Amino acid sequence: MEVDAGEAWGVLEALCWVKELGFDRVIVEMDYKRVYDAVMSDSHGDSVFRDLICKVKDLLRVNNLFSVSVVRRNANQVTHELVRASREFESPHSWVKPPRFVDGLFNFCSFCP
Repeated sequence: MEVDAGEAWGVLEALCWVKELGFDRVIVEMDYKRVYDAVMSDSHGDSVFRDLICKVKDLLRVNNLFSVSVVRRNANQVTHELVRASREFESPHSWVKPPRFVDGLFNFCSFCP
């Protein structure tokens, strides 16, 4: 899978997951601007990437309190640490609440309130 399609798939999976959990107001932050630009554009195409982007747009349209935003890559350190930690598990893993090992990262983030 290409990087673009992989990033788009990640956004789609995140939106599906939060919808399944019953959340009604969600902001999905991403650090991959090409996916964000594709979601925000009106362009159409014929590729796996475009198909995934169309599905993301459909979910956003149906769930009008869901949104996406782009953040600088270095502001996404917590996400990268979660991904790294999830590789330690034998099966797919997710957290609804932040695990303790990322507590220290929140204290050093300039983007955190």
